[in-house]
Amino acid sequence: MERRLYVLYGSQTGTAQDLAERVSREAKRRHFRVSTAPIDNCDPNHLTEQCNVIFICSTTGQGDAPDNMTKFMRLILKRSLPQDLFSQMNMTVFGLGDSTYSKFNFVAKKLRNRLIQLGAKEIVKSEYADEQHPKGIDGTAVKWVNDLFTKLMLDFPTDLPIISENTIPDPRYKILLVTEPANQEIVEEGVTCAKVLENDRITSSDHFQSVRHLVIETNLKYGPGDVCAIMPKNLTIHIEALCKRFNLDPNQTFRIQKTDPDAPDFPDQVFTWHTLFEQYLDICGTPRRYFFQLLSQLAHDEEEKDRLEWFGCSDGIDDLYRYNQREKRMYVEIFQDFKKIELETKTSYFLDLISRMQPRYFSIASCKPDRIELCIAIVKFLSPYKQLRTGTCTRYIENLKPNDTVKIWVKKGTMQFPDANTPVIMVGPGTGVAPFRSLLQHHEIKKPTILFFGNRNVKKDFLYENEMYSIKSPFTLSVAFSRDQNEKVYVQHRIRELKDDVWDILKSGGHVFVAGNNKMPKDVREAFVDVGVQNGLSAQEAEEFIAQLEKNKKYQVESWG
Repeated sequence: MERRLYVLYGSQTGTAQDLAERVSREAKRRHFRVSTAPIDNCDPNHLTEQCNVIFICSTTGQGDAPDNMTKFMRLILKRSLPQDLFSQMNMTVFGLGDSTYSKFNFVAKKLRNRLIQLGAKEIVKSEYADEQHPKGIDGTAVKWVNDLFTKLMLDFPTDLPIISENTIPDPRYKILLVTEPANQEIVEEGVTCAKVLENDRITSSDHFQSVRHLVIETNLKYGPGDVCAIMPKNLTIHIEALCKRFNLDPNQTFRIQKTDPDAPDFPDQVFTWHTLFEQYLDICGTPRRYFFQLLSQLAHDEEEKDRLEWFGCSDGIDDLYRYNQREKRMYVEIFQDFKKIELETKTSYFLDLISRMQPRYFSIASCKPDRIELCIAIVKFLSPYKQLRTGTCTRYIENLKPNDTVKIWVKKGTMQFPDANTPVIMVGPGTGVAPFRSLLQHHEIKKPTILFFGNRNVKKDFLYENEMYSIKSPFTLSVAFSRDQNEKVYVQHRIRELKDDVWDILKSGGHVFVAGNNKMPKDVREAFVDVGVQNGLSAQEAEEFIAQLEKNKKYQVESWG
């Protein structure tokens, strides 16, 4: 078998893609021929031949595959496939997950098991990383990558020496200066540039968190439970700081040419540094380890080079975590910390150093023909060194004004709501109320429907209060505000209090929907199990009852970190 690897990734936010590119770099250092691509971009026929395949994927929603591997998953799950379809495939799977979610690494495990069923053999044991590990994904990935290449080098020896980590890789792109005018607003296929109508704060001014009600004018079709993707932009203050740091003219025009066929595409448009840093590179994001490895190779000052090399090596992971991940340090800040780095003559490396901007997804909080309404909590927190941090997208959203434009698109959500003749229980504390507001606007309530809503203070963050109280029977609103009394009260307490009404809905074929922070669904599920016990079931019977609802998609959860 030739020394060839396919490194295929299923990635929703870019993390799995980042690891796939890391594996690809390690393979090239060892002189393997490598093809790196989203899983759906690979020709499945190639995988039925003799091949070595590295699968790296995350899990989204309620155990759903990322968008760029859904076709492949549908294909391999067909029951008609021969059991020896992948008998010539050697593979391993690496999953990226978060153990606070109930379906931890569900997609990676499902992929691995199905490949084995279809005859594939593992190169090394598949692994499933946990974002909750003290070292994050690297807590599992570092050893897995080392084990993988130890085995591959035994299976595919070569007389060629491993290329040194200190060898500067060629940039994957070229910056080609042009005199053509630039496109200030580049809109990709499938993306809509829509106008902001309203952007109002709907929590009190003295509340610790700003929650925005964002209204966007659009004719895009959508239904209850669907999701709106927003492509954020960086603020001018950060763009100007980066341009000043490297003496870049923000209005210089250029095109981007790929030199590596596996590298992700940029639009075939004329850019400026301002446009590139505003819309395409996540300059306010937190770098991953490869950033420090590559930057160390581009450094000339010995002190800075040594520090960057330490951050980029396995032994320096703990120090890197304290400096970078825990502090949520931004690219623009790190370039200021390493003042002697010079990239003015190596500008193509910006495209390899800085991660691509990723869309953010929000449950739609409306059901109207000419607009999309979103309910978005602004993410702000103090770092361990008391630096105020704000999420890239929420910083962008917080600064949007009426008549500004925003790049959006709509995709199907994970929740599948029944028709108006089915009784429903909805549990949506905080901004988790968004998809349920959409459902309540979509149709008139005909059957018993309960919404459990919770937040901290009734006078500070009761989202859509007047609107919720105006909905007529058979709708019931039950609220829990955790900080308005000495003992904290949460939605799970209200579920137990309404045990009779809840049980009536459950036993009559009703559906349950839960949306909100990923620490909440576990407690809510326990409350529903308790309701079953309080209505005569044994603990085991109640657990089996809820599990059957989940299996039949009558108990659905949408959660986020």
